[in-house]
Amino acid sequence: MIKLKEITSDNVDKVVSLELEESQKGFVYANGYSLAHAFISLRDDKIPSVPLAILNGEEVVGFLMYEYCVKAQAESDEQEDYFYDEPYYHLFRYMIGKGHQGKGYGKLAMEQLINHIKTKPQGEADVLFICFEPENCVAKKFYESFGFVDTGLIVEGENITKLAI
Repeated sequence: MIKLKEITSDNVDKVVSLELEESQKGFVYANGYSLAHAFISLRDDKIPSVPLAILNGEEVVGFLMYEYCVKAQAESDEQEDYFYDEPYYHLFRYMIGKGHQGKGYGKLAMEQLINHIKTKPQGEADVLFICFEPENCVAKKFYESFGFVDTGLIVEGENITKLAI
């Protein structure tokens, strides 16, 4: 059974040790780097990023991280990646570890994440954005299967897709 769980001292080592298939390594930052990013967001007095482990039963099989973005925060922090005029959610890390792919875990985890985001856990928003490298055709097809549509925007070399929530 796939579930999303907060990162704790009990699972952080397993999250950090997850690796990608060789062909995917250029598409996603290492999980340790992402967790450092989440920590920094806490210290910068921003709305914190939310890192979550993806578990199959009790086994860590993946990792994701999203953030809630509001324009006032983005303007005050001079963030260039604020690309929507209303508050939004942004999934900016998503991975299933090597050896766990092709088992349907990614699909089940994405369904849970979308349902979670629809509860507006950090605030009101009507859209979830996901960015990915243009050459990552697997990610494009995967996100489209959930109803994400291309916005035509490219930020820092990544395609921006969105899903109404």
